[in-house]
Amino acid sequence: MYFAPPQTQNQKHKLLLAIGRTIIQLSVAFFSNKNVNKMRIEL
Repeated sequence: MYFAPPQTQNQKHKLLLAIGRTIIQLSVAFFSNKNVNKMRIEL
């Protein structure tokens, strides 16, 4: 993946926020899937 260099600090900040949000969503989905699987095994 290649990101064009942002012209302003604001664009860079928005890009970092978007990446951070994506990582958080992926990790939340990953951990909730693990918890669902654990519950299924216990039941």
